Amino acid sequence: MRHGKTEEARDTGLDGDRARRLTAEGEQRLRETLLGLRGLQVRPHRILFSPYPRAYQTGCIVARALPDSPEPEVCHPLCADQAVEPLWDACLPQWLSECRNLMLVGHKPILSQLASMILVGEKDLLPIQVKKGGILHLRAGVHSGQPKGFLLGLWSAGKIHRLCRE
Repeated sequence: MRHGKTEEARDTGLDGDRARRLTAEGEQRLRETLLGLRGLQVRPHRILFSPYPRAYQTGCIVARALPDSPEPEVCHPLCADQAVEPLWDACLPQWLSECRNLMLVGHKPILSQLASMILVGEKDLLPIQVKKGGILHLRAGVHSGQPKGFLLGLWSAGKIHRLCRE
């Protein structure tokens, strides 16, 4: 899941992009999106978020909104300015083997690159755009030490709202 709508970088002072937080509108939109996910019976067993405030806020909103969700945990390799390979090399194979439903809350481009790596084996081969508050749903695993998987869905926050009203 990509974090929700944020403040402009110029409004956050010295830390710029790293310090951006969700706007009130961004928080409300996430809550509405998560009502839709409740209707779709999304149940993460583990929620990991980047240490940036906007991802932390998103992770906390997810944990409160979805029934039986665990407390979100910080994951430094999910930072927006990190390469995707350390995330895979250091963490992901173990996490995938430990739980069925792993939710990552992060940023572009790392979420898109991770999806491309899992789906086609290279981080930049498949350009996937995850909008703010959007969900990228993959079935993923590890085969011969490499990420493998397939796409189950890619939804914007607006699409999730429409799905749940239908």
